[in-house]
Parts: sequence; structure tokens; C-alpha cells
Amino acid sequence: PAKAPTGGLTAPSAETYVTNRNLSVSGWGQKNVGVVKLEILANYNGAWVQIGSEQTKNPFTTTVDLCKTSIPNGLFQLALRVWDNKGNPSGILTPRTLIKDIECSTTDTNPSVSLVKTDGLLFLPVNGSVSATVNKGSKGKNIDSVEFWFHGRDWVKDAWVYLGKDTSETGGWTGPINTNGMAEGDGYAILAVVTDAGGKTGVDVVFDAIVD
Repeated sequence: PAKAPTGGLTAPSAETYVTNRNLSVSGWGQKNVGVVKLEILANYNGAWVQIGSEQTKNPFTTTVDLCKTSIPNGLFQLALRVWDNKGNPSGILTPRTLIKDIECSTTDTNPSVSLVKTDGLLFLPVNGSVSATVNKGSKGKNIDSVEFWFHGRDWVKDAWVYLGKDTSETGGWTGPINTNGMAEGDGYAILAVVTDAGGKTGVDVVFDAIVD
């Protein structure tokens, strides 16, 4: 429509590390002919899908049980869509990237992954790799892969950069990284996501990695 409804999320903030299954979400919508509903959207496999219930209160605050969604552990996007009383939807409003790290089952637990540190610190080489160790979930399913992401120190302008996927334990679970030209110091982030043969995932993230 020529004048689509607008709005946006006010919570959670971008780059939130989510470890509680109950995610608090707030937002608002606006249109001169009236807002009738607001949808909370998630993108985790290349497509936006609605999660949680439709919101009719405006502005709204609600809780979404992430264990009742199909969002895997790791990076996903959250956004809002607003509908007016003429049946016109907005676009995808205020998308932001979150990190999910939640154990939803007590009988079939996730595999786990731990980024390898030196004396409690994660140093990033100019040209080399980051590595991780893994443990199988409670069902003992084989590990399929470990994937790695990197984020710069500017959490407004920078985005998560995919470093690669390791599908073989031979030589350890590693991902390539090149920090040539980056300022030395801490405040960089590394994310590792392990996936087993059953599709279950586990996460480790370090927010104070050091370029040295």
C-alpha cells in the first residue's frame, strides 16, 4: 500500500544472548486507519515465520516460549510485522540478530561445544584458526559439524561474519580466521555452534576475544 503501517520492536535489544526459554518481547504499531494486529517474526532458515501469538494490544509486551518454536540454538533474527484494518501488512520491521542457547529437554539433551582458550583467554591470530572441543548429547548421537562466526567490536555497524564449517574431527574442530588489519585488543566475539546427527545444537560464545 501507498501508506503501509509502521512500527517496531522495543525489546529485546540486538545481539541479545538468550539463555532463558521465555523471551520477553515488546513492540508497537502505527497507522492512520488503525492497527488491528502485530506479529512477532523469526528468521532462522532463510524465511520469516510467525512465533508466539498475534498481539492486538498496542503497544504490547508479551513472552514467547522459544522451546515451543523450531528455532535452533545459534544465531537467528527477530522482527515485527504490523497489519492495519484494511488488511495491509507492513514490511519486516526493526530486524535484529539474537543468539539462542537454551536446553529444552531433560531426556535428550543438546551436544555441547567449548571454544579453546589459553589461560582463560581467547586469542585470535592474524592468519590461523579458532578451535573448539565438543561433547555428545545424552543420546550419544554423532557430531555432524561445528560452525564458527566472528563479530567485530562495533556492535552498531559490524555484523556476524561466517568463518566456516568443520565436518570432521580429524585435526580437531577448527574454523579459519584472518584478523589482518584489525586493531589489536579485546572486545571481539567468536561464536561456535555444534550440530549432531539428530539435528540438536549447542552453543558457545566469547565476547572478549583478543586480536593479538
